[in-house]
Amino acid sequence: MQKKILIIGMQHGNELLGYKLMSYITSYHTELLEYIDFIVGNPAAFSKKTRYVESDMNRSYNKYTRSRTYEENRAEQILSMIRSANYEIVLDLHTTTANQQPSIIVSSLTGAVRKFLRNSDISTVVMMSEDIAAHSLIGNCEQALSIEVNHRELNNELLGALALSIESFIKSNPASKVVTVYEVNGLLSSKDMPVGLIDQVENFKLFSNKFYPILAGEVAYKNSGEYLGFKANKKYQLTV
Repeated sequence: MQKKILIIGMQHGNELLGYKLMSYITSYHTELLEYIDFIVGNPAAFSKKTRYVESDMNRSYNKYTRSRTYEENRAEQILSMIRSANYEIVLDLHTTTANQQPSIIVSSLTGAVRKFLRNSDISTVVMMSEDIAAHSLIGNCEQALSIEVNHRELNNELLGALALSIESFIKSNPASKVVTVYEVNGLLSSKDMPVGLIDQVENFKLFSNKFYPILAGEVAYKNSGEYLGFKANKKYQLTV
């Protein structure tokens, strides 16, 4: 049987949602295994328990630099594998240190992505603009979506809910569901809010009547010094 679903874990080698979900499915939902392929996105970073070794994996797609990084080569391999296998959906699993509810991050709403949204218990959707998603997996694979959860919430309740979402995607197709969409149009910088507030800000809540912070408080972003998260300028309800 052709596998319908590709699960990619550890694009960031220290984010273990993919590993834990596949362990959970192997223990409690073995009936799903015939539909799923699983790969470690960034094996080198995973073995070293670090986010990446040369460049951020999820900023390394569709880059053709003269001296290519390990992650850029790995990203090209992953896209080639996805194209050859023709998966119905690609689930890219991440954890964050930011204090926020689980969300699904997309750059397009294809039929397969909408179908997964209908079957998931996650109703918060982040729509990344084309320019921001340009070098990520979701920006280069139309049937891909990223699932982002807080790293402290990797418990059996969350893993069970994700497994049931996958089972529902495979077996059913509900008529419709309403989700809340946040359209991201820019990067969050120190110009947008004082750095001292970043750990207190409420993600997905309107800040200073200007924008909705997304992934604000993520340690990896603060450490990079490039940006502090993302900002959405629109919030609306969408039936998928």
